[in-house]
Amino acid sequence: MSESEFIEAINMHASNGIGSFSIYITFTFAYLTASYLVGARLSRFQAFAVSSLYVLASVGFCLATITHTQSFGALVRAYPQFVNSFGWGLPWSALAGVIQVGGIIISLIFLFDIRAKSSAKSIGARRAAYRGFRTARCPMARRSRRSTSIPCMVWIPGL
Repeated sequence: MSESEFIEAINMHASNGIGSFSIYITFTFAYLTASYLVGARLSRFQAFAVSSLYVLASVGFCLATITHTQSFGALVRAYPQFVNSFGWGLPWSALAGVIQVGGIIISLIFLFDIRAKSSAKSIGARRAAYRGFRTARCPMARRSRRSTSIPCMVWIPGL
């Protein structure tokens, strides 16, 4: 392989690896944004479906990134005479894999945390709302011959 062929192959694998990583980053930030904005309102099935699609797409682009960085590393090891930089020999595929798999796991935990906090808030809000309601005589109720007023639930602020 000549030096120009080596440079062309290195550029191809580097640009494809960077492109795959960029798409992974795009999916991850879209998933995190959707999780933050609507994650609390998703049903269990909807959260599972969205998370499954995210994991499948992210793993696909993670594998593409690792494949291209491994090819990049194999070219650098096969033709060391063309390599003029120390950074080219670093374990980029392992680093990309750790970053991407770690990002997938952290994103899934983020959605779980958003859903868990919203469940706790909604239960607490319901309990607090019911504490303010007291049974009282409803002045607007229609009067009957048997009773002077009908008990109803009314909001009494401060209770």
